[in-house]
Amino acid sequence: LRNQKVPASAITLSTAGARVTSATQIEAGVGADKVSLPAYCKVLGSIAAADPTAPPIQFELDLPGTWNKKLLMLGGGGFNGTVPNTAGNVPAGPYDRPVPLARGYAVVGSDSGHQAPKTPQAPLKPGMDASFALNAEALRNYTGEALKKVHDAALHLIRMRYGVRPDKAYFAGGSTGGREALEVVQRWPDDWDGAIAW
Repeated sequence: LRNQKVPASAITLSTAGARVTSATQIEAGVGADKVSLPAYCKVLGSIAAADPTAPPIQFELDLPGTWNKKLLMLGGGGFNGTVPNTAGNVPAGPYDRPVPLARGYAVVGSDSGHQAPKTPQAPLKPGMDASFALNAEALRNYTGEALKKVHDAALHLIRMRYGVRPDKAYFAGGSTGGREALEVVQRWPDDWDGAIAW
């Protein structure tokens, strides 16, 4: 998947297409949250905005070596701006069960179309800076459009990797991610088989 492109025509909403910025094979082992993870391909990508002055949507798609033919998208928090931990658990998920990636789900998440400041000089904590909203496309991405764009890009890359679409697709999120969960099932119900809105 390295250097692969997703044409704008594969994404329903207006973009300038997407590209894979890196694809790294991760061996089975223990993840950052001390949970067991299978071998998987960690795909980082970027969806270019239709407006050249708008920031891109950064996303991560984790593709397990043994796939259960299901997709799980994780929502964000606060004003987003960072990619959620796709190798982690769903919000308020059980700690005595394997995380979705370990159960064979392809898992995707995004920063919703803007990048939170990461400098010590930033006046607000990451996820609480709303200055991105001064750009109309960045605001539309945050208020929902990034969810559809990332979903469509993920489907394209999943078909490239496994040769088929997922049999089922789910969304899970808490706080802002809970709003996003409700939004995807209302705005694009044909894309989703269920959601956890916490």
